[in-house]
Amino acid sequence: MPPSLVLPMENALLPLLCLSGAVLGFTLVSARTQCWPVTGPMVALAAGLLLQALGGGATGDPGLLVWIDGLAELSLALVLFCDASRIVPSRLRAGAGLPVRLLGIGMPLTIAAGATLAWLVEPTLGWAGCLLVGIALAPTDAALGQAVMTQPAVPARVRQALNVESGLNDGLAFPALIVVAGLAGSVDTASSTGGLTLAIGGQVVLGPLAGLAVGWSAAWLMARAQAADAVAAGVGRASVIPVAFAAFTVAELVGGNGFLSAFVAGSVAGARSKEIKASARKFGEAEGHLLILAVFFLLGAVLTPSFVDATHWSGIWGMPLVYGLLSLTVVRMLPVAVALWGTGLRPSSVLFIGWFGPRGTASVIYLLLAGTTYGLPQAEAIAPYVLATVLLSVLLHGVSAAPLSRRFGRQLRADPVNTEPPGPGPSLREGPGV
Repeated sequence: MPPSLVLPMENALLPLLCLSGAVLGFTLVSARTQCWPVTGPMVALAAGLLLQALGGGATGDPGLLVWIDGLAELSLALVLFCDASRIVPSRLRAGAGLPVRLLGIGMPLTIAAGATLAWLVEPTLGWAGCLLVGIALAPTDAALGQAVMTQPAVPARVRQALNVESGLNDGLAFPALIVVAGLAGSVDTASSTGGLTLAIGGQVVLGPLAGLAVGWSAAWLMARAQAADAVAAGVGRASVIPVAFAAFTVAELVGGNGFLSAFVAGSVAGARSKEIKASARKFGEAEGHLLILAVFFLLGAVLTPSFVDATHWSGIWGMPLVYGLLSLTVVRMLPVAVALWGTGLRPSSVLFIGWFGPRGTASVIYLLLAGTTYGLPQAEAIAPYVLATVLLSVLLHGVSAAPLSRRFGRQLRADPVNTEPPGPGPSLREGPGV
């Protein structure tokens, strides 16, 4: 392992202690926090920022950023695999219209709106920088949306739209990053039009194919092993990590998108194997959630101070914060309204879907990829805008998720003429609380 990727033990003990304390403290009051405007990512992020404020964080090490990038990518792949494994295919087919609109119409419009706003706020970013901001902040975060996904008061059709959108938009936005990197002349393999086309095609085609192959193979092997009584009780849960990582790795090796592959592998394996479905649900609620908390802790302790210094901010009312607020509202809500026009959804449902487009892990990964993998010089300049939006999203969406979900459900129940089109059944996903 390269020396730059090895963390000295003495430098890692204090952050590990702080993360452990924050997670344990939140766990001890987790039942009560279901009624509080507080989420796990909020606690982990706050612990990281506090550690940095007390001088215990680490900054300035490019090798550390590469290490965090790898952790964030694998964590997101696990979350996508676990979420997809709980999708019920029949219900997905019955209500596919909203996710298709959000992904096919809403996401491109969001990228365009985000890039335009970046140019209006900070034209010195240049065309590549503005596009990078729009691309990085287009994907929504499945982890930050869990409070909404697990609210029975929210109609199944709305939960389905948000869940599938957050599961697929990470991988679907990635080809746009390749295009910008290629046009900026930073990716050798995509330096020509033909190379760009081949790279994009590989991402969106080979990724799902790899996920399909890995998911089907894993389900087949699990079925054969269970038929032979070769799987010990409780051990099947350990299959989640290798299957998710295999889907991600195989896709990356053949030139596909690892995130799309993980999502497809989860949906296929979950549909064909009850053991994998149950294991993924339990894993996502425990180990997977812990990995996501670790990413948000590192966001506060390392990434934010590494990318952002005082010269990028004009006090608390700096332009990155202004951009972040507009990104979470206008840039998200208007494209969603256009995408859902004519679907018959109530205005309150459109507003609800528009607001709950949290930005988190995927945005951080895209920022890291732009700087560490593709070496784009614009990465440092756009970092304050991306990170400000993510920080605001963790706070605002975390505070509003549970109360707005309950209020939204009460409004629907109290409406004597409920014009909300029926959902595809009681829930898109199987599992408690949905």
